[in-house]
Amino acid sequence: MKILNKIMLFLILFISACSICGCSMKNITSSDEEKEFIVILHAGGGYDELTYLNAQETLEYYYKMGYRFFEYDLKLSLDGKIIATHNWEHIDISDPSNITYEEFKKIRLDNGFTPVNEEWLIETIIKYPDV
Repeated sequence: MKILNKIMLFLILFISACSICGCSMKNITSSDEEKEFIVILHAGGGYDELTYLNAQETLEYYYKMGYRFFEYDLKLSLDGKIIATHNWEHIDISDPSNITYEEFKKIRLDNGFTPVNEEWLIETIIKYPDV
């Protein structure tokens, strides 16, 4: 089972890397010259002055604003499921990778947001194929 989860993690990372390679946005500079650049929201993007959230709700928020490139800090839970963690000053758990997947799914950040987990990540890739 752990091998399957590691393969899934690899595929998600691989698909994400391939998507980033083809991404560009256009910006008109003061000289009216077009420049292309990539905007990637680190840890899913911040919200309400909090950063590194890896929260499910931030994708919905930024998606509506037109963003399509999100980066999450993926790890495996104690029982080998994919979870996203980064700077965990927002919750009262020192190392979320030392808890089970079911325990992780119950975590809420200080602002009430929900950290990214394997099920949500797969559902989101299916729901938003342009992300």
